[in-house]
Amino acid sequence: MGERNVIVISDRGRRGFTLIELLVVIAIIAILAAILFPVFAQARERARSTKCMNNLKQIAFALIQYANDNRGSLPDARISGNSTQYSDWVGTKFVGGAGADAPIFERGQVWPYVKSKEVFLCPTDRNRTALNRTPKDAWKKYPLSYSMNYKFDDKDPQTLQGTNPYQKMDAISNDPSRVLLVIHEQRDNADGAGGINDGDFRWESPQDIPSKVHYEGTNVAYLDTHAKYGKKEQLLKEMTQGDWDPGHVPGSPFSPPWNP
Repeated sequence: MGERNVIVISDRGRRGFTLIELLVVIAIIAILAAILFPVFAQARERARSTKCMNNLKQIAFALIQYANDNRGSLPDARISGNSTQYSDWVGTKFVGGAGADAPIFERGQVWPYVKSKEVFLCPTDRNRTALNRTPKDAWKKYPLSYSMNYKFDDKDPQTLQGTNPYQKMDAISNDPSRVLLVIHEQRDNADGAGGINDGDFRWESPQDIPSKVHYEGTNVAYLDTHAKYGKKEQLLKEMTQGDWDPGHVPGSPFSPPWNP
């Protein structure tokens, strides 16, 4: 009989990973994750802030379009106090001691110029409770992120009586590129400021001040419809030197309603 060739297969080259090697790989993955996760989080927040800026631009254009169609009169920044009427720019109404209902945007003054509920909510605020509202359980998904400058109320902002001359575009004496129109207002009181309140930004008191919504500040839009991001300190400076007041004459003395 002929000789048979016997092939011997060695398993030397098929050695698996040792425990130490596996631990090293896991450690490397953990280090990379620790480095990359904050980068990804920042990228997501930048995207949300960009979307927020676009929302503000659309809202600013809508407010000015409303004025153009209404003899130069801007929408109402505040609810009227009439419990049977949705009367302001975003469609809220007064309900006694409870403040205001959540806005019904379709009943707001700017709805014909926007026609999208998504425009009124920054992605950063999705599922974030508006802590300044009562009852708190009702505001876990409060649909509004933005507030209009209270100085554009239909009544005198200080007395809430009579009429407000600065609601008319042609009566504004300040530079439109300085006057605040809308702002992304904080809703969770994280840095001690007041939260979102009925769609108006009453910066005459510490209840409503610029907050750290995106990074170290927030997004704002001005009367000339340009929008920008501003750090909290810079926005406070604009506020206290009269830039946001439609009745202030640039370069003239200004007494801030309060000193932050």
